Amino acid sequence: MTDARLLQDIHKHTFHKGAVWLAIYSLLVGCGVTYSMFTPYHTASGLTRGAWMSVSQGAMEVGVFNATWTALVALLVAAVNVPATLAWLRSTARLRVYSCIGGVLLSWSVTFAGAGKILTGAEFVDPVPRYWVNYFVYQSCRWIPVLLFFSALVAWLFSAVILLLQGKRQSSRNTHDDDQTLTARTMGKRFSQAWWHAWRWARPLFNSFRARNVFLVALAVFVLWLPWGFLMWPANIGPDTIAQLVWYRTGHAWDPSSRQYLPSQYAMSDHHPWLTTLLYGWFDSFGVQIGNEALGLWLLAALHMVLLAIAFGIMITYCSSRPGLSWKFGVVATLFCMLVPIYGRLAMSVVKDLTFLPFFITWSVMYVEYIRRVRMGNKLGFWFLAGFYALAIVCGLTKKVGIYVIAASLVLLVIFLRRRVVTGIVLVLVMATSFAIPKVAYPLLHIYPGGKQEMMAIPLQQSAAVLIRFGNSMDAQDKRAIEAVYSCSPEELRDRFTTGTSDDSKDCFNHEATGEQVGAFFKAWIHEGLEHPGTYFDAVPWVYAPFLVNGVYDEGFFVHWGWPDKGGDMILPQYREHELSSQQETGEETYYVMRGTPVLSLFMSEGFYALWLPVLAILLCLALRRYHNLLYLLPTMITMGSMIIQPMHQFRYTWPLAFEAVLVAATAFMVLTRRTRDAKQ
Repeated sequence: MTDARLLQDIHKHTFHKGAVWLAIYSLLVGCGVTYSMFTPYHTASGLTRGAWMSVSQGAMEVGVFNATWTALVALLVAAVNVPATLAWLRSTARLRVYSCIGGVLLSWSVTFAGAGKILTGAEFVDPVPRYWVNYFVYQSCRWIPVLLFFSALVAWLFSAVILLLQGKRQSSRNTHDDDQTLTARTMGKRFSQAWWHAWRWARPLFNSFRARNVFLVALAVFVLWLPWGFLMWPANIGPDTIAQLVWYRTGHAWDPSSRQYLPSQYAMSDHHPWLTTLLYGWFDSFGVQIGNEALGLWLLAALHMVLLAIAFGIMITYCSSRPGLSWKFGVVATLFCMLVPIYGRLAMSVVKDLTFLPFFITWSVMYVEYIRRVRMGNKLGFWFLAGFYALAIVCGLTKKVGIYVIAASLVLLVIFLRRRVVTGIVLVLVMATSFAIPKVAYPLLHIYPGGKQEMMAIPLQQSAAVLIRFGNSMDAQDKRAIEAVYSCSPEELRDRFTTGTSDDSKDCFNHEATGEQVGAFFKAWIHEGLEHPGTYFDAVPWVYAPFLVNGVYDEGFFVHWGWPDKGGDMILPQYREHELSSQQETGEETYYVMRGTPVLSLFMSEGFYALWLPVLAILLCLALRRYHNLLYLLPTMITMGSMIIQPMHQFRYTWPLAFEAVLVAATAFMVLTRRTRDAKQ
């Protein structure tokens, strides 16, 4: 339904396109963005020269590049900035505020990429001097032009989306358009018509949510991913999975935190999800039994690929049919998932985070459908609720954080959505089952419970940081409370400490600490945080690292590595630790060529999925006044928030955000349609 208010939002004011001031302003923005692109991020301790000397040093670094190339980049940015700025100026204050919020976050992710230098304990105890004035001036010169440019781009995005949804493209034409502009638009329209005419055969695939369509889309995705199945032969197996495979094969587990063997009656540790231990171990033993362990583990990775392709088929066909999106969205989404290499390449990883994804993607689709049915007053249905519940349980069994994301998402639905009783019952059943299963499975399967230190990663890391930096001057009572939960001395903590991970701080946790001591520790942690907030921030740079455009998704190319002292070398012994198979050598070269390709490299970067896409989806919901659609994004927002409790920065922690990109991108465009009752309509 056409909403005149949206058109008024993007046509509040009128400005002349040919204004000289706009051209000059855009050229300045272009030069500033170019300066930011070709200058590196520096920490406050790295800018030892004067403020303006630091800025001029950056300008000299830009001058090292080819002058013609630099000028072309600046002119290109300036040319794009003109219509983008016009869109911002024409918008209402409401849209301007939203675009500036987006500009602040997106520009921060780009200009602060490289922040969070990893420090050892010795470096952390005695930090080098910081030159804050130099840092502020230098970073402002890099950040402000990008902020202005991105704010304008977000406003331009709002304008384009509103015009597209309202079908009023003609209204966007200014009476001052010259013949060349009109000709360019006509050519663009003709190209678009020709493109979609060529794809008209695919329309039936995305007009209805049927098993046949899901299968065909999944098959297309799988076929395009299959080359990665051979280029990653036999699989990518990291230390977490190596530990699980050794436990299954030997029937004797150790505690990955203390690195000590557990009593002989324990065959597994719940440090890693026990269900994935059984799954991985079965495929490994199957390979050993048939005389080809590599084939067994490749089949496990291939199963991951198949399940992910099916989950993508469900997600794409659902988004392009039931919530009212166009079949064209389905075509674009399918091409995106087939051609962006992170999906096929990462699908060959054998790790709990990947096993979790097919189930979580499907559950997230059902979460959207759950909300839509409630809002439309439709019946939820027994089998729908049963599947919704079962998938939630499987998600919790394959990744522990998953059950907390799901529980928090359901709690918020109880607050913000009707049918609170039904949602509350589902929530209670999910949590009750999640707590009941360990009571049965642990003694039956001889599983050792996971340690409480896993949920204390951030407090343990930050407290260790305060202890080694201010141990001689901190409050004596706080010091005693903090030292009571560590089995390592302050000197040992300093030697092991690093700002790259909390593992060493967790490994020093005193497993004999009483509940009273842990309670006193948390009180001291809060008190010291108020005293030394800067130290707490410096100790955990990984909490913001996922949101920076630092690099592409890449867990490394190897067959396996980890735990050689515990028998890890018995897994695929024909490959040394960190060794690549011959196929992976080719895959590595291919992947690195792709990550160096403009535009494609952005779609391979972690920051794009962890920050850019969710932020733009949220802002689009607000800009389009579709406030209820924010409910669809609750699992995404909670997943983003879960980054603050992770023990380190690893790409796999943000995989749910990357693999649900299609669903996130679709949320702002979802409308209530009557196709909910009958998928075949």
